[in-house]
Amino acid sequence: MKDIHDATSASFSTANALPQRPVARLSGHDGPVQDVCWHGSSKTTKYCLTAGHDRSVRLWNPFRVDPDYIEKTKQNMTKKRPIPQAQHSAHQDLPRLLEIQKYTSGLAYEVNAIAVAGSSSSDRPDLLLAASNKTMHVMDIVTAKSLRKLDGHHSGRINSVAAYQQEVYLSASFDTTVALWDGRALNNRRPIQILSDAKDSITDVLVTVDEALDDSYMNSCAYIRTASVDGCIRTYDLRKGILQSDSVGSSITTISLSKDRQCLVVSCLDGCIRLLDINSGELMNTYQGDHVAGNYGLQVDILADDATIVSGSEDGSVVLYDLVSAASKILPGETRRPTCAIAAHPTQPATLLTASYDNRTVVWSHEEDTRWQEQLSIE
Repeated sequence: MKDIHDATSASFSTANALPQRPVARLSGHDGPVQDVCWHGSSKTTKYCLTAGHDRSVRLWNPFRVDPDYIEKTKQNMTKKRPIPQAQHSAHQDLPRLLEIQKYTSGLAYEVNAIAVAGSSSSDRPDLLLAASNKTMHVMDIVTAKSLRKLDGHHSGRINSVAAYQQEVYLSASFDTTVALWDGRALNNRRPIQILSDAKDSITDVLVTVDEALDDSYMNSCAYIRTASVDGCIRTYDLRKGILQSDSVGSSITTISLSKDRQCLVVSCLDGCIRLLDINSGELMNTYQGDHVAGNYGLQVDILADDATIVSGSEDGSVVLYDLVSAASKILPGETRRPTCAIAAHPTQPATLLTASYDNRTVVWSHEEDTRWQEQLSIE
């Protein structure tokens, strides 16, 4: 992580390409898309998931254009009709990406949050965690089969879910609690632990794995971090049994960890994004002025190079902030509905996934990235 005190100019670094234009769209949900996330190993992340108001979760290949769309494009070319270009601003002109799987089993309500419980064994499939109202559903990502339904504890909507591999699942709720569930006990429908220190709705939960330790649960799953409307970030050190609480002075909507795990980015309802030192809780920088906030829970993330913070905005745009200088760059959207869901690719700094409340889910990349458009080439 760069030292923020070394900033000498209020501009973005030109060394790395930034996501600047929409290159493809994910079309399939009926209604708002409420959460997005990437799926795959840290070195080969090539899939993503979207959660919708239409009570479904969908798995996509965001780097492959739908073959049906390619065929229709070729037919249009044969008839001398214009080929949709990735640089067009119109959302419907963007190449449509390939949907691989759809998950609806047991989802009786809109899906609020999703996460992937990765497997440490090659012979076990990854699992999907989907929060639908007060229930967390566990599904097989490959078969879309529902495996478990964890309910009966939360009295309010689940806002966020997380996992430590397939050992422990976490659900953070409007009811001010975080429930920890045993991922191995298939018949146990009661939480193994309840975190009830928050004074208001818990909006986000993160699990931080200390890779320097061994693979056992109590050592590897070193920290649980929660964000709350009460303005506090609470860090639970599972090895030492210590709780650290850091107040930021405003209701928190989401948090995101830098790739080097040294900083925490905090998005707040007062329109200010705060950068905190992960260990001390010290405020290192703030970002504000170009994203519109105050009424919706805007997600925030950090691009893979740890140099740029990205935030949604209630005016439909996406805003990039330079981590060091706090300089901003606005990626305007066609929509005026809030862009709330954000997911930066874990290894590609120029690749970004965003979703808005008018069902516009878009992949962004830099100006010279032609991977999607090349798939439309007519041989």
